[in-house]
Amino acid sequence: MDRLQGEIEAIDQASTKWTLALVFDLTRTLLSDVQRARAVDIMQHNVATHDDWIVLNNSMKVLGAWADDDDELRRWLRPQLQRLTNDPRKSVASNARKVLSRLDS
Repeated sequence: MDRLQGEIEAIDQASTKWTLALVFDLTRTLLSDVQRARAVDIMQHNVATHDDWIVLNNSMKVLGAWADDDDELRRWLRPQLQRLTNDPRKSVASNARKVLSRLDS
């Protein structure tokens, strides 16, 4: 996981970014506290700065699921999702609304 979060994360390709979000989610229960924090940082960076629709969709879905038991993450994610509800791409806006609804329930 440390190599994934270092070497692989440094690859500037959308396919790498969205795949990492899925890998982080699949290995969620196996991550150390430090690895989990790094995974959150990586996905937060991707939600805040990336423009690829799959990167955004996968990262916000995983962060939304992880925010169920993380108030700080929920507070950070809510304004990002609100911003993305206005994205011109239907899938991004729709997924942002779905994750935001999940956070609000």
